[in-house]
Amino acid sequence: MIIVTGSSKGIGNAIANRLSENGHEVLGISRTLPKDESRFKTYQGDVTQKESLIKLQNELKEKNITVTGLINAAGILENVLVDWIAKTQSEIEEVFNTNVMGVMNSCQAFIPLMNKKQHTPIINMTSISAHVPTDLMIYGPSKYAIYGFTKNLARTLKNTSIRPNCISPGPIFPTGMTEAVPDILLKHYSTSQIINGKIFSPQDVCDIVELLLDPKSNTLTGQAFHIGGI
Repeated sequence: MIIVTGSSKGIGNAIANRLSENGHEVLGISRTLPKDESRFKTYQGDVTQKESLIKLQNELKEKNITVTGLINAAGILENVLVDWIAKTQSEIEEVFNTNVMGVMNSCQAFIPLMNKKQHTPIINMTSISAHVPTDLMIYGPSKYAIYGFTKNLARTLKNTSIRPNCISPGPIFPTGMTEAVPDILLKHYSTSQIINGKIFSPQDVCDIVELLLDPKSNTLTGQAFHIGGI
């Protein structure tokens, strides 16, 4: 079973549907149910609430289910229209709790259900903002933290066949997240910071997920894959 967090919309939903269409058993985790009809099952849970994920872990363990892949796509963006200096502590913590602690909680809950001798990808969604300076003063550092966590996790799991990597896209359109970003900011990212100067779709991210699911990618670990290049 492949677990996809943030599966109700955006990139997570696209990945869960693509994998289901390709014959994988997929369990999505999200706070809300997908609006559109989906091929995959959904567990309503919050990645910031570790006890919710541990409850699911116990349910899967009782059914002797092996997790064959984990895609951490749950994430939120700060309000880009408000100066970061004016943001409250709770607003900052909300971004870090979802983007960083959500990934850590998910890994802690589901790595114990993985077969350490079988090629098993862990794919964490970071961002171009994790690797180049942007105006996203909270979101960027939160994604940088995920990148650092992934590299350390890869080292911790070096004697297994579990392969943690990141996908670090620039603007992906359409998603609810990019729709909240002013056009001028999207244009800045695509033309100034991405090698081929394009804005990509969720399906482009799905293509990279499929590559990392392939056992032929077993030598890749602790890496960040940049869609469009930086």
